Amino acid sequence: MFPRRAGNAKRVPLANPQPRQRSLIIPRSSHKSPKASHLSSSQHFAAEPRLRGKVGLITGGNRGIGLAIARALAKEGCDLIITGRHRGSLQKASRELAHFGIRVVAEACDVRDRCSVEALVATVKKQFRRLV
Repeated sequence: MFPRRAGNAKRVPLANPQPRQRSLIIPRSSHKSPKASHLSSSQHFAAEPRLRGKVGLITGGNRGIGLAIARALAKEGCDLIITGRHRGSLQKASRELAHFGIRVVAEACDVRDRCSVEALVATVKKQFRRLV
């Protein structure tokens, strides 16, 4: 609103400032196809799992944000390795994620411990042979 003029240290207000652009809101079409009306919104986009055949590694995948990310990847068909420090919650999360029809490996790992991380890498190589 107050541009500087060349050679003038004082700010001078603009006579006609440009209005700020607002985001464009596109109204939804009221017309829905009869076949799509019985599907939920998640079913519209997840007809074919986009990550089928991919492998993901999630540290802290036994609870909180890590588990939420694991669920999202599992819904898309991604095989998972979830890690955490507590075996009990890892097993519980692993059972939940297996219901998505994917391969899940739960491995106790503390990322602060180098030996623990090296053991995790060995498990990934043995179980999946890749991480993509």
